Amino acid sequence: MSAQNPNNLDVAAEALRASELRYRRLFESAKDGILILDAETGMIVDVNPFLIELLGISREAFLSKKVWELGFLKDIAANEAKFAELRAQEQIRYENLPLESAAGRPIAVEFVSNVYLVNGHRVIQCNIRDITERKRAGQELIESRQRLSRIVGSAMDAIISVDAAQRIVLFNAAAEKMFRCPAAETIGQPLDRFIPERFRAAHVGHVKVFGESGATSRAMGQLGSLSALRADGEEFPMEASISQVVVGNQKLFTVILRDVTERKKAEVALQEANATLEQRVQARTVELAQRATQLRALAGELTLSEQRERSRLAKVLHDHLQQLLVAAKFRLALLGRSADDLMKQATKEIEELIDESIASSRSLTAELSPPILHEAGLNAGLEWLARRMAERQGLLVDLELQETGALPDDLKILLFESVRELLFNVAKHAQTRSSAINVRRVDGFLQLTVSDRGVGFDPEVMTKAGESGRGFGLFSVRERLELFGGRLEIQSAPAEGSLVFLSVPITQQTAVQPKSTGPAVFPEAIRNDRILTPNSGRKIRILLADDHAVVRQGIGNLLSDEPDIEIVGSAADGQEAVEFAARLLPDVILMDMSMPKLNGVEATRIIHNDWPEIRIIGLSMFEETERAQAMRDAGAVDYITKSGPAEAMIDVIRSSVRASNKTPS
Repeated sequence: MSAQNPNNLDVAAEALRASELRYRRLFESAKDGILILDAETGMIVDVNPFLIELLGISREAFLSKKVWELGFLKDIAANEAKFAELRAQEQIRYENLPLESAAGRPIAVEFVSNVYLVNGHRVIQCNIRDITERKRAGQELIESRQRLSRIVGSAMDAIISVDAAQRIVLFNAAAEKMFRCPAAETIGQPLDRFIPERFRAAHVGHVKVFGESGATSRAMGQLGSLSALRADGEEFPMEASISQVVVGNQKLFTVILRDVTERKKAEVALQEANATLEQRVQARTVELAQRATQLRALAGELTLSEQRERSRLAKVLHDHLQQLLVAAKFRLALLGRSADDLMKQATKEIEELIDESIASSRSLTAELSPPILHEAGLNAGLEWLARRMAERQGLLVDLELQETGALPDDLKILLFESVRELLFNVAKHAQTRSSAINVRRVDGFLQLTVSDRGVGFDPEVMTKAGESGRGFGLFSVRERLELFGGRLEIQSAPAEGSLVFLSVPITQQTAVQPKSTGPAVFPEAIRNDRILTPNSGRKIRILLADDHAVVRQGIGNLLSDEPDIEIVGSAADGQEAVEFAARLLPDVILMDMSMPKLNGVEATRIIHNDWPEIRIIGLSMFEETERAQAMRDAGAVDYITKSGPAEAMIDVIRSSVRASNKTPS
C-alpha cells in the first residue's frame, strides 16, 4: 500500500471545505425552500431559512421529524405515499402541491425532489418553490381571456381577426349577424369573401401598407366610408378601424366593423330635411325681411307723419291763431286811441291778456316746429336750438356750421329733430354743461356730429331700444335716418364722452331763390310819378307784405290813422312783394318773414339788391335773435314783432325814413 502525499491530502481537504462552504451559502441564500431528508427513513436532516420563513415554522420543528409528520402538509397520508414513490423513482416533480403555513395561510408550491449519494449514503433534496403568485397570475390570465371572449362575443360591432395571409381566425357573434354567416363557416377562410370584388385588390394593398407602417391602429372613420358584402351577396356601407399585433411569431390584424346602413339612410333623410328646411327658412327669412322693411318703413312714415303733424299744428297756431290775436291787438290799439280813460284801461288789460296768449302760442309753436327752421333753413334752426338749450337746459352748445344749401322739408325736419333729441340726451345723461354741433357737406353727403365730453356710455347697451332712457331715442334716430338712406354711428365709452355721427345723402338742389334781373324799367312818366304825386312830398309811402289778410287789414287801419303815413299797396306773398316793390317803389316795406312762394328773407334780399333805397322792416310773431339777424343779413334796416306795441311799429317806420334822409319835406 503506497503512502499518500500529505500535501495532496491537505489540498483535497481544503477544496472539500471550500465546496461545502459554497454549497452552504447557496443553501442559506436560496429563494426556494430546501429540505434535506434521509432517503431510508424520511427524517428531515436540514432546512434552509427561506422555507422556515415561508411556512412560519422554527428550525427545531423541522429536524428529526419525518416529512409526512409535519403539520404544514395538507394530506399526510398522500405525502407519505409520494415519499415512497420518490424513494422508488429517485426523482419526482409535482405542481400545485398544497401546503399550509403555521398561520393557516394556504400556499401553492411546485415540489421537485432528487435522490443522490452523500458519502455512500442516500439523501433526498426537496426544492419547494412558492407558486402562489404565479398561480394567481395564471388564474387572472384565464379570467381575463374569458372576459375578453365574453366582450368580443357580446360586442355590438363586428370583430374579425385575420392572420398575415388574411385568413379569418376570429369571427364574433356580431360579425355573424352582420354578414349573415356562422363563425364555424368562416374560420380559416379568406376575408375576401366579405369584400366586394371591385375592392379586393385595393384592400390587400391597404392592409400591406398598414402592416409595414409600424402603426398599431387606425381609428374608425379614418378609413372613410367602405363597402362590405354579406354572405347572401347584399352590399352595404360600413365603417372600420384596424389594429395589428404580433402574437409569438405571428402577426394578427383585427378589424372592428360597424354597419352604417341605417345611419346613411338617416343622413340622406336629414340632408333632404335640411334642404327642405333651408328652403323654408330662406323663404321665411325673405318674408321676415320684407315685413321688417315694411315695419321699418311704417315706423319711419309714422315718425314723419308725426313731424308733419307737428309742423301742421305749428302752422295753424302761427298762421291763424297768432295772426288773429295780433289783428285783435291792432283793433284794440285803434279803439284805445279814441276812448275815454276807463275804456283805455280796459283795452290795456285786454291787450295784456292777448300778449300772454300770443306768448303761450308762440312757445308752443316753437316746441312743435320752430318756424325759423322753415323760414331760414337748417343752420338757422340749429342756432335757435343752441340758444334755446342754453336758456332752458343750461347746456352750452358750440356751433360749427357749413352752408347746407336747400333741403327737402322732411329731411330738414328730421335732422333738426334728431339733433334736438341728441342734445336732450346730453343734457339728461352726460353730466356735462357743454356740447358741440358740426355740420358739413362731404362728397354728396350732409354730415352732422353731436359730441360732448361727459360720462360717456356703452353703445352696445344703449342702442337697444328703451335701454337706460336714451336708448329709444338713438334707436328712433337711426330708424328715421335709414329711411333717407342715411346712417348713425356712435363712438363712446364710459368716462370718455361721446360722439354721434349722422350722415344722409343729398343731391345738388337749388334753393328756391328767384334771381333778380336788375331793377324793373318803367317809362319815365311812371318813374317820375313818385315825385309828381301831390302826396309824395308829405307822407311816407308804405307797402305791406303779409300773407294774412286780417293782419294786413289791422296794420293798414292802424297806419292809416297816422297823418304822415300812406299805404300804397299790400302783397300776400314774397313774390308779390318783389313785384309791387318794382312797380310802386315805396319808401318802406313792412315784410313778414313767413310767407308762401317766397319767404320774407329771400324777398328782402332781392329787393335790397335791386332797390337799396327802399327801407325794409322785418315782421314776425317771434323775437328770436336768429330771425332778426337773418333779415338784417338780407338787407332789412330793422326787425320788430307783430305782438309789440303799435306805437313801437310807427316809431320804427319814421326813424328808418329819417335815417335814410328820405323823409319828404
